[in-house]
Amino acid sequence: MLSSATAKTVWARKLRAIDGWFSPVLLLPGAALLMLLVYAATRTTYWNVDLHGAQYKLAVASSPTAQQKGLGSRTRLAATEGMVFVFPNADKRCFWMKDMHFSLDILWADGAHKVVRIEHNVSPATYPKDFCASNAMYVFELPSGTTDRQHIHVGDQLKF
Repeated sequence: MLSSATAKTVWARKLRAIDGWFSPVLLLPGAALLMLLVYAATRTTYWNVDLHGAQYKLAVASSPTAQQKGLGSRTRLAATEGMVFVFPNADKRCFWMKDMHFSLDILWADGAHKVVRIEHNVSPATYPKDFCASNAMYVFELPSGTTDRQHIHVGDQLKF
């Protein structure tokens, strides 16, 4: 029979031996989980939105980082593309044209998807002017001229 001190030493040696190969085995799933979380956080999601009969593919900006960046890094926007900013509640929402390279129509909608304000053909030259609307839960940035072409007006109900 081993003394308790010897038994503890034997156990400690076995634990160190296990630890030698066990740590890398634990690191692999941990690293994979971290990569998955980073991918999920940076992956762009899209909404397909019907704007009075025309289909638009809108990048969703729901995180503060995505909302701050917006479309500012883009050099162009296809005729049926845009971005929708999704907020947790209806409140006053202000937008500007910082780092933009093209004009936009900006459309604000409340929690019931009703249009509460539209700014047409907002030019990058307007920066640093703010464009704001009260009671907005969603803000759409669309190619300039979209709201006129699709006959979208304040008070319209959007389907998304």
